Amino acid sequence: MLYAPVSNNGLVTLPKIARDYLELISGEDAMKLTPVTGNCILIAKYKQDEEAGLAKPIRLTKKGQFTISGKHRNWLQLDEDTEVYFSIQNDKLVMSKAAKLKACLVCQMTGSIHGIECCICEGSGNIRTHSPGILTEIFVAFKNGRKYGMVYSLINQEQLPDGSIELRGLPKLTVRSSTKPYNYVLVIQEHYEKCIKEEFFKLNFQVDEWEGGMYRAIEI
Repeated sequence: MLYAPVSNNGLVTLPKIARDYLELISGEDAMKLTPVTGNCILIAKYKQDEEAGLAKPIRLTKKGQFTISGKHRNWLQLDEDTEVYFSIQNDKLVMSKAAKLKACLVCQMTGSIHGIECCICEGSGNIRTHSPGILTEIFVAFKNGRKYGMVYSLINQEQLPDGSIELRGLPKLTVRSSTKPYNYVLVIQEHYEKCIKEEFFKLNFQVDEWEGGMYRAIEI
């Protein structure tokens, strides 16, 4: 996942790894931008022979930059001082609005846990989550944790035929590692256990299902 700032007039730099993925040559090629559900935009290489008259080509400058039109900025719900992020989903290059940075409370914004780089914020002291809720943050931790030798498991959930996730009770988190000391793992375990309890008991909510990247809660 790659982040890039957007200027007030919509100018953004397409990261080199993304340009290489689409086999784009800066200053020569153009792109096709297609809005899709979820306030995202698919980016593809513009093929003039196939798409002439069907899609407006977006030119890539010599610096690897392009302008996001007002229509597309509205679709992404961009405002001032925002960033976009580029990711590969189902072999497609996808552009979305980047979430705002927020403090990593696991390491208290220090970037380390007991002198070892924090695997949650990757040493930066800040994290991004693209949907609200502590479980979304935990799933981000799952992803980041792999390269740090961390293993997470979350039980009391069941995947339904439609792909959604239904919780059967309070989520139970287990954190393990074969490369990090016990006190390092314990900090992460205790922090997220506390957050889960606060979110699911203090608010007195029952989680119904995972829906579009967000948990839908029903008050009880």
